Amino acid sequence: FEQIKQIIPQRFPFLMLDRVVEIEPGVRVVGIKNLTGNEWFYQGHFPKKAVTPGAMICEAVAQTGIVFFHVSQPDHGDVTYLLGGIKIRFREPVWPGDQLRIEVTPIKLTSQAGILNAEVTVEARPVAKGEFTLGELGCPKCKNNQQSGIACITPHNLKLATNEDIASAYIRH
Repeated sequence: FEQIKQIIPQRFPFLMLDRVVEIEPGVRVVGIKNLTGNEWFYQGHFPKKAVTPGAMICEAVAQTGIVFFHVSQPDHGDVTYLLGGIKIRFREPVWPGDQLRIEVTPIKLTSQAGILNAEVTVEARPVAKGEFTLGELGCPKCKNNQQSGIACITPHNLKLATNEDIASAYIRH
């Protein structure tokens, strides 16, 4: 848990990742979020029958994605990632007491951005699935982004990573 807090910038009440249970740099990361009835968002969503808001599941997905980038490219150090977009389909409700298992894998990946796939399950039942885009704050190819601090998720930054790109990332470590 303390290592996760060193990687991602979110803190209580928006820390939506308790553990990382599987890591394959450049291939996948699996995170866990334990949901208790004491979570702050259950007070209003919904008071008579609490259900986990989809936005909180999306936040858990994004935080797992940040861990994916960090372990895949540890030479980047303290980098801020911004969620460029997310397309998630929710399949069934998530209740207090459930444990989310969030698996993130790359679809397209560069050194500064990526389109990632996410599968969220509870007890091996799929509850959400989709794609999301993360980008580093600023991009050397986009002068405007460096000045404005906007994350780059433009097409030049999302070419399909080759096996050589992935292999060279491993050699650097």
